[in-house]
Formats: sequence, structure tokens, C-alpha cells
Amino acid sequence: MRFACEQAHIEPDIVCLSKGLTNGCLPMAATLATEDIYQAFYSTDRSKTFFHSTSFTGNPLACAAACASIDLWEENNVAERTKTLHDHQAALLPRLAARKDIENVRHIGTIMALDVCNVRQGYLPDVATKLYRYFLAQGVLLRPIGQTIYLLPPYCVSQEDLNFIVGII
Repeated sequence: MRFACEQAHIEPDIVCLSKGLTNGCLPMAATLATEDIYQAFYSTDRSKTFFHSTSFTGNPLACAAACASIDLWEENNVAERTKTLHDHQAALLPRLAARKDIENVRHIGTIMALDVCNVRQGYLPDVATKLYRYFLAQGVLLRPIGQTIYLLPPYCVSQEDLNFIVGII
């Protein structure tokens, strides 16, 4: 699976894609739509035009990078690697859930999240800044948002590195 909507068994009418198309190497974006939506805007009448575009579409170099990225995804069996990463993360959940200062440990796909207990809720508590500095000092780049710590490792992360990161958390 490449998209969260597939995992959620949802077929969206519109999908907007960007960074992942080129693996973040070059700016690239695409907006995909169902045939019904496409036809609703397909007209020579400008009043029906779907005036959405971005300067990040159609660049030949970015398109070539996107095609190469898709090829690499398939050639390197990234889908299997993400499954392995998912399984490694799932095995670490009980270790985090057992802590008294952490709550709401959750995991989907290759994303893990947890909340620090007993801190002000929202995006602005001081704990986020303190945790960010602590993680960075330990050699781990994580960016807490509010009281929530997100772990979104690259697909090439080793189990050893994942254990290290969770140990730092």
C-alpha cells in the first residue's frame, strides 16, 4: 500500500500528492480526481474550469525524478520494508505503553504516536520544546507537536536504530 486511504479502505474523490512523488528530491505535485469530478470540470467554458494548479507540476526534471522514485519503490520492494517496519514498531508499543508518564500510545502503518501525561494540551505547551532539545542532544531528530511525540522513521531504519529511538523516548 502506498496511501493511507488504501489502509483505511477509503476511495477518495480527490487526492493531492506532493513531496513523496520524488522522494522529496524535487518539488512535484499532482491532483488526482475520479472520472466524475474530472468530467464536471472538463469544458471549454472557463467558468467551469477547476483553477487549481501549482508551480510544482509538469517540470520535466521533477517528472523524471517521480518516475524514478516509483521505479525504486517497486524494485526495492518498499511495501515489504514498510510491513517489516510496522511490525517492529508494533513490538515496541507495550514498552512505551507501560510507562506512567506516557498515554495514548498508538500506531498505524509506519507512524507511531504517544502523548506525554499531565501537561497542558494543545500545540503550545513548553514540553514540546524541551523534548525536542532533549532528543536532539541524544542524536535523535524528533519534533514533538504539543504533548504528542510522533515517530515517522525512514523505511530504511534498522531494528537496532528503532530500539535506540524508543529507548531515548
